[in-house]
Amino acid sequence: SGRRRRDNGGEQQQGGEGEDGEDTHMRRRLGDKPAGGSAWAEEGHAMALLVLLYMMQGIPMGLTLGALPFMLQARLSYSQIGTFSLAAYPYSLKLLWSPIVDSVYSARMGRRKTWIVPIQLMTAALLYCGASTIESLYAAADVGRLTALFLLVVFLAATQDIAVDGWALTLLSPPRVSYASTCQTIGTSTGFFTSFTVFLALQDPKFCNTYVRGVPLLRALLRLDPHSDQGLVTLGGYLRFWGLFFVVVTLALWAFKAEGESEEEREERARAGAGRAWRARVWCEVRQAYGQLWGVVQLRAVWKLAALLLTYRLGVLVAEGAFSLKLMDKGVAKETLAF
Repeated sequence: SGRRRRDNGGEQQQGGEGEDGEDTHMRRRLGDKPAGGSAWAEEGHAMALLVLLYMMQGIPMGLTLGALPFMLQARLSYSQIGTFSLAAYPYSLKLLWSPIVDSVYSARMGRRKTWIVPIQLMTAALLYCGASTIESLYAAADVGRLTALFLLVVFLAATQDIAVDGWALTLLSPPRVSYASTCQTIGTSTGFFTSFTVFLALQDPKFCNTYVRGVPLLRALLRLDPHSDQGLVTLGGYLRFWGLFFVVVTLALWAFKAEGESEEEREERARAGAGRAWRARVWCEVRQAYGQLWGVVQLRAVWKLAALLLTYRLGVLVAEGAFSLKLMDKGVAKETLAF
């Protein structure tokens, strides 16, 4: 019995060592974080960065799905507004190119920053340099080219979302990785609200004259005309502001936020070597990811779930899509609906 107790104790010790080894591997893979108050400070900075990055994704989505359909309602038919809504489809299809974003990267810049930095700079260029073009297309109600431009902007935002989702796994420690979804909800909702509700309110002359220019203190400090026939913000000015904001945030992220590699990534890169061997490993990983994706698509349960998701809201989608537009036809102000 004594030998049995000693054997059991040895087994328990070996099991504990196995669990500790697995936990150590997980910490190395996801990035070990210090404990205590400094850990919470570091986690707070990481969560603030995630909220900021997710907010920047919500800015173009708020314009595409919220503000612009409301603004175009007086200029376009319902079918043309439906055509413009196609610009939001890249978010639904981002699974198709997510393996490429996850596998192809520069080790020097970092796995996620390889995609986030150039994508945000391209988005900034589109918003700032294309502001006048977008404003003229909106004035001319050119739904075809307007849809194409915002399709490209949303494609960039969806690609950035793939990279930020992956970065969240290494920015936060394993016990707090679940907070990434909270950061995504807060950030995306804030960006959407800013580009939808706030933008529609600030570009409406009546709202600005009542709630901004009508305040004596603000009117005196900013020398505002309480009877102006223009809002405080125009579509072009709003786009240029966020273009500059994207540039400043992206350059700061590039210069001051080091991503680094996890222990597992360093080991994989060392095994693969450099040059052709490294590229071969990357493309092998991409092919494996697409192979797994195709295997999942062929599952009967996935087809059943897809059929359910495609059909369960057919009875209410028409009412939801046309309800706000019909209210505007009856005279309800678009900024009122936005609130």
